[in-house]
Amino acid sequence: MEQTTCVIVVSKTGCYIGQIQNSESQILYESKVLYKHELKLPIYHGRGKMSTQRFEYVKKQKLRNFLILICETINKLCSKNDVTNIILASDDNYDKQLIESKLIDATIIEKITQIINIPYTMERGFEYVIERNGYNKNFQSILTQFFDEIGKDTGKYCYGIKQTLDCIGTGNIQDLIVWKNIDLVRYTILQDGKEIIGYKSSKDNIDGLNIVNSETFINWLTNGKFDFKIHLISDRTIEGSLFCNGFGVLGAILKYAIQIDENIEDANPDTINSYFN
Repeated sequence: MEQTTCVIVVSKTGCYIGQIQNSESQILYESKVLYKHELKLPIYHGRGKMSTQRFEYVKKQKLRNFLILICETINKLCSKNDVTNIILASDDNYDKQLIESKLIDATIIEKITQIINIPYTMERGFEYVIERNGYNKNFQSILTQFFDEIGKDTGKYCYGIKQTLDCIGTGNIQDLIVWKNIDLVRYTILQDGKEIIGYKSSKDNIDGLNIVNSETFINWLTNGKFDFKIHLISDRTIEGSLFCNGFGVLGAILKYAIQIDENIEDANPDTINSYFN
């Protein structure tokens, strides 16, 4: 059963709200940003005409306005029925202030399953919550398996965009590994009266193509039905960074061994001007 968890990171530098979808479906977990707001509190430097008392009052008012804004945003984003759990994380006592403010709806307070003190702020705090709650374990283990296949030279692996897309086409994928921010667009184009499928970076020039349909590669994976598991990974772990920087942001563990062509120039989608079947 699919579960949607809302992660709220409130800190001295701002608020970062993200959503995690964890399910038994093909995509094991997916995260996305719902809201981001940076907070810049005034710094007292002893110059000018503002007294210490006045400065503290202005600072408290700005912080209060910030917390009110965050409460209103939480009520709006987390009142949806698909949000099953809420994790509230803070590097200070802002989590306590939010709850005690009584500005958050009671039905939303009931959905809070964890209150965490974190050493990071904003997006890094969000990633810390994901790691702490084990959402990264799935892709860490799949990357370990992927690297093991390479180390043992089993041939049951592929990496890079062209090789991996070829293996998707032949139905040889067991586990597909994709960087969650991959810049790849899937196009259906009309050529000589026939529709063909092709892939390009969003930065590539598409002038002259008779495009019938287009969607991002991630959306295509999310909306499609496949006979393999899809693992969306981050590059913020050691394993994820090694995969993205060394093996081309897209790869797979295969059902059966193939002969790997080491001469294919592929690793970065920005270097692939086009790849059409």
